[in-house]
Amino acid sequence: MIDTMKSWWVARSPRERSLLGVMLALLIPVLLWYAVAVPFWNALVGAKVRHDTAVEALGRVNAKAAIVKKLEQTPPQPLAAPLQTVIAQSAAEAGFSLTRSEPTVDDGLLISLAAAKSAAFFAWVSKLEAQGLFVQQASIRANPDATIAVDMTIKAQKR
Repeated sequence: MIDTMKSWWVARSPRERSLLGVMLALLIPVLLWYAVAVPFWNALVGAKVRHDTAVEALGRVNAKAAIVKKLEQTPPQPLAAPLQTVIAQSAAEAGFSLTRSEPTVDDGLLISLAAAKSAAFFAWVSKLEAQGLFVQQASIRANPDATIAVDMTIKAQKR
């Protein structure tokens, strides 16, 4: 094969040889650029994006872990009144009327709201969590009038 290439090269005129040399001199950097440099650069940029995403996720996880650690170190305050009374008062303060409020067998409270604005509802749930209560289960459905209907079980945290 090398003999064939040599005989082909010798058969070319000096002008053809110089043009083929210029072509190869231009082709090699282009091939190196597109076969080596561009894939390497794309891999480097992709790695940086994945690293930045991982760092952000790690920050969120560390922040949540700090909150959990703080909650574990501070025991919840006992409720000032029975759970049903606390929820009824808190719902009334938030502007919600409970359509159902029944105690459960495991010291929880099953409540229902027929209509609530979602932002106000979730703000209320956040207040309940700050008081040492948590939502054990929730079923949230959209109403036609841009409100939500909610059935949920609330319990007090115990240590």
